[in-house]
Amino acid sequence: MAACNICPKNLDSPVCLPCGHIFCDDCIQRAIRAIAPFTTFHQCPVCQTPYSTGYIDPTTVPPPLRPNVLPSVRKLHMSSVSSTPIRQGVSGSGDNHDLLVENARLRVENGALQKNCAMWRKRAEAHSSSTLGLLHMVRMARDQAICVAHERDELRKRCDALQR
Repeated sequence: MAACNICPKNLDSPVCLPCGHIFCDDCIQRAIRAIAPFTTFHQCPVCQTPYSTGYIDPTTVPPPLRPNVLPSVRKLHMSSVSSTPIRQGVSGSGDNHDLLVENARLRVENGALQKNCAMWRKRAEAHSSSTLGLLHMVRMARDQAICVAHERDELRKRCDALQR
């Protein structure tokens, strides 16, 4: 299992930030609560990429955009990689050849994953920036809805006063 970037322990209930860094849920919650005065905008402890912890009311987001609005701190469900047990006994040339083939396959797979890492990081950054943009849009829409409701109430009061 991977280790947390904040504490030296293995990941306990892992969570992921929009930048892709993984932390223990308790560690990132402590880091968020440690910031005074309280704010909903924070930075990743590793790369300083900004993210928001604000709650978005799904009813204020247009239905087509709702699937794209995700929380910034997402829970991960990681399965531990089970290593295949090494066969014990007489090591023949067939066993050695199998291990070399497996080693070569794992090296190629590792190389492919490292090449894709940059692409996924860019996608995570794009998703993070779009999520922050959507958060800003939702806040503006909520504030505008509150202003319109207040104006409606004021106009209703004036209308009632004029009808008397």
